[in-house]
Amino acid sequence: MPRRDCHLGPESCIQLRIVVRNCAELRAPGSDERLFNFTRLRRRTFESLLDWLETEADPPLRSGRFVSSAQKLIIFMYICAHNVRYRVVQENFQHSRDTISLVFYKVLDAMQSLYTAFVLPPETEEVPEKILENPKFSPYFDDCVGALDGSHVVVYAYRGGAGSLEE
Repeated sequence: MPRRDCHLGPESCIQLRIVVRNCAELRAPGSDERLFNFTRLRRRTFESLLDWLETEADPPLRSGRFVSSAQKLIIFMYICAHNVRYRVVQENFQHSRDTISLVFYKVLDAMQSLYTAFVLPPETEEVPEKILENPKFSPYFDDCVGALDGSHVVVYAYRGGAGSLEE
């Protein structure tokens, strides 16, 4: 009977479990396509990101007793790239949901330092004309950076027990 909890199909799930049990095999030379299909990152990008997270991130990504830093990044990227649930990852990696959750949030903490390292706020301190000329915006948005000058990014926040997202 085909597995229902794996979105990749029964054959891919069986192959995936074989790959995930030994992450060194996934990172071995010649498995570039498998690494890309799994993490959606090219090998060079994956290795560079892993190196940066281990050396430059605050807090740095460290190998644990049972999960290496490379496996942590693979778990994180697999969840993000394929939108899979912890239960699927738990089955594929043979770790508890608590371990999967802990790994995900440790990598997320390290990944957040990418923002401070590579994203710089605009250097200009002047208020855009679009805000100054419109009385609906000025003086209310004079100190806002990026809200109405074309670089506004929609952000969703989880709202308590209702389980819905708010803009």
